[in-house]
Amino acid sequence: LPEGLDTLIGERGFGLSGGEARRIGLARLLLRDPQVLLLDEPTAFLDAGTEAALLSSLAAYARGRSVVVATHSPAVIAWADRCLLLPEGRLVDPAQAVRA
Repeated sequence: LPEGLDTLIGERGFGLSGGEARRIGLARLLLRDPQVLLLDEPTAFLDAGTEAALLSSLAAYARGRSVVVATHSPAVIAWADRCLLLPEGRLVDPAQAVRA
């Protein structure tokens, strides 16, 4: 990027695809070495292969950390240790939701 990690990306910054912007944003976060990660649709705009590679890398990075992810992606849901469903803004036990 022209200004390294300080390059503005996205709508008013450097022209990147949605997936590229997501991956750069995630890389910036990981460089801060946080103990808790809050991620909103981290694999949006990624093809299945890139999503799988990102989740594999994120799994290795996340050891010993807490990761909270908001997602609609079946691959990310399957990747998670635990899942909470919030249909219509109400918490639902995933085991009960599968039976319904």
